[in-house]
Amino acid sequence: MGFGGLSQGDAAGVDYAQESHRTGLKSVGCLDPSQELLYRSVMPHFTDYVEGVMLDDHLGCLRVAKRRYQLYMQCSTDTLARDLATFDAAEQWYADVGFRSNLKKRKTRSVVVSAWGSENEGVFHLVGPVRAKLAGFCWLASVVGRWRVTNGLSLQRLQGMMAFAFSFNRPLYCLLFWLYRIAADDTAELLRLCPPTN
Repeated sequence: MGFGGLSQGDAAGVDYAQESHRTGLKSVGCLDPSQELLYRSVMPHFTDYVEGVMLDDHLGCLRVAKRRYQLYMQCSTDTLARDLATFDAAEQWYADVGFRSNLKKRKTRSVVVSAWGSENEGVFHLVGPVRAKLAGFCWLASVVGRWRVTNGLSLQRLQGMMAFAFSFNRPLYCLLFWLYRIAADDTAELLRLCPPTN
C-alpha cells in the first residue's frame, strides 16, 4: 500500500499556497527582501519599488516623481525598469511551471489599480474602497435612508459595509457609533431609524 498527499485543504492550506507562490517568485528574482510587502510588517523603507504576494495575487508598486511621470509612461517595454522586469520574470515562471495568469487581472504601469480589497489611485495618492462596492453601499444606504425602516439583519450588513468603507477614512466612524446604538433582539424585527433620544 502506498499513499502520497500534498499539504492542502487543512487549516494551513492557504499558507502553503501563498508560500509556494512566494518561493517560486523569489526563485526568478522577484520579492527582494528589502522591497517585499509582508503582512503585519513595516512598509519597506528607502526604496521606490515595493512588491508582495497575497495568495494568488502578485502586486508591485513603483514610486515615480511627478516631473518624471510622463517620461516613465512613455518608456518602451524593453526598458528594463524594475517593475517591468519583475512582472516579466513572474510571467516566465508561471509559463515554466504550467500556471496560467488571469489576463483580466494583469496590469502593468497602470495608475489606478483595484487590488487586495482597495482601489489605489497613484497620481492623486488616494486609497479607498473599490468604486463598484462603494456605489452599491451608497445605493443601499440611500434606500434605507429614504424608507427609514429596515430589519436588524439588513442594518448589520449595512454596518459591515460602512465599517469597510470608513476604514479608509477613520473620522467617519462616529456615524457607526450612532448606528450601533440602534439594536433589535430579533433580526427580522423592523427598526425605525430615528435620532437617538437622550
